[in-house]
Amino acid sequence: MTGVGRAELSALNPALTNGSAHPATTDVVLVPVEYEEAVLAHLATPAPPNTGAEQHIVTRGDSLSSIAALHGSSVEEIRQHNGLNGDLIHEGQRLTIPRRSLAAR
Repeated sequence: MTGVGRAELSALNPALTNGSAHPATTDVVLVPVEYEEAVLAHLATPAPPNTGAEQHIVTRGDSLSSIAALHGSSVEEIRQHNGLNGDLIHEGQRLTIPRRSLAAR
């Protein structure tokens, strides 16, 4: 998207829950200055329609449990949503993460 990584944003913004701001608040999110223009351009772009899920591309060191924790989901939900029978995932694999309502979290 903008080139800035989730880990870097989390390090700059430790008060965010699971690396994200609550949509009903007006939190200030710090970004590295070198990404300012890309972030502002991305924010100015209309969001795509909500499909009820988000995407996660597996990187080295990811596990289903770490991905579930990152997205506020569960391992079982990720397995079911992606047709997985076990815990084996591969770097570069695209997983669909079902969104949970705030009430379910």
